[in-house]
Amino acid sequence: MTIEVVPATLTVARESLEAACDDLDEAVQVLPDLKGDNVMASPALVALLLRVVAARRFVKDLEAIAAATTGAIGIDVTYDRLRPKTIN
Repeated sequence: MTIEVVPATLTVARESLEAACDDLDEAVQVLPDLKGDNVMASPALVALLLRVVAARRFVKDLEAIAAATTGAIGIDVTYDRLRPKTIN
């Protein structure tokens, strides 16, 4: 299947990535600063990390498709690779 990236889709994906990064920054700022101690990440923090990773992948994929289609060249991809997984 050939997919074209609508500029609005890329904009929304970038905004989603920015929101995920902001949420992760907030969560990390409240972690205790324990020098030399190991800290276990909570399930909520792991979910935030995975949300950022998924959002980054989605933006990267959309940007690659946008770059490829700018020259009127389609790129074959699977839909599942483009769709970020929702993590609750």
